[in-house]
Formats: sequence, structure tokens, C-alpha cells
Amino acid sequence: LPVQAHGRVGTGGDHAKFSPVATACYRLHTEVTLLESVFDEDAEELVHLYEPGVFELVPSDVPGKRVEAKVCNAYACTMSRNYMRNPTLAKAVKMTRIPNHFIFSVESV
Repeated sequence: LPVQAHGRVGTGGDHAKFSPVATACYRLHTEVTLLESVFDEDAEELVHLYEPGVFELVPSDVPGKRVEAKVCNAYACTMSRNYMRNPTLAKAVKMTRIPNHFIFSVESV
């Protein structure tokens, strides 16, 4: 992980926003896969139950089906398990964490 930081020796009295603390956290990247195709009402439910941006609805190529759910941004996943309330979705979605892929977040003023 290459990191570059610049600092200046001082006590912080020369800057009004000086704060000696910062919030830092990390999480493991989540891999989201669909084990089965999810169509129509179940696809719409999956898109609305899950975090925004993880799944998207696309027109379906299967005759008799309107839309299909596809994974579009697994990065946005925070391991929500709301989809497991629906037995069809519980069998169709698989979430795993990638053990060597970390996402760091550092907040500072």
C-alpha cells in the first residue's frame, strides 16, 4: 500500500482547524455474485432491499420476463442481509469477503 504524507513540525496553534485526532476505519471488500438469475418482482425487490448501487435492473433476454437483476457495483456493498427474508433471493445471492482486499476510510478536518 503506497502512501505519501507531508507534515510540518508545530503545535497546531498556527491553524484554527487543528485537531490532533482523526477517524480511520477499514473493511474487507465484498464479492457479490448471483448464483441464479433473478427476474421481475424478485429482481425489483432485490434492487430496493439492498444498498443503493449494488444491483441494477436490465431488460431481460428470457421470453416472458421483463427485467433481470445484475451486480453492477460490489464496492458499494456493506454486507446487508435484508435480501435473506425472501427465500428465493436467499438461494440466488452469495456474499463473501475477499480476505486480502481492504478498503480504508480516513476522515479528517
